[in-house]
Amino acid sequence: MSDKEGHEFFVTKSGVVIDPGRMEFNVTIFKPFEVTAYQPLQKAFSDGKVKEGTDVLGIALPSGRMITLIKKQMAYHHVAQGELDNEPWMLSF
Repeated sequence: MSDKEGHEFFVTKSGVVIDPGRMEFNVTIFKPFEVTAYQPLQKAFSDGKVKEGTDVLGIALPSGRMITLIKKQMAYHHVAQGELDNEPWMLSF
């Protein structure tokens, strides 16, 4: 895919258009939240790790699995990433 001037763009499987000319490599504005451990949300509630009424963000992976992140953590990190069942994911906020 390219624009009128011939600049090439890429489209991800999810339909996001990426302009490589606007990308900056090796620049990290926000320290990503590296998610390495997972547990069911209901267990986090029952264990008292997440309180009822906590604002959360959820993402659906192509496999159908869901990941829920605490909005307050995402307001600090702005980027979270990880891998669940060999399926990499990333969320920006």
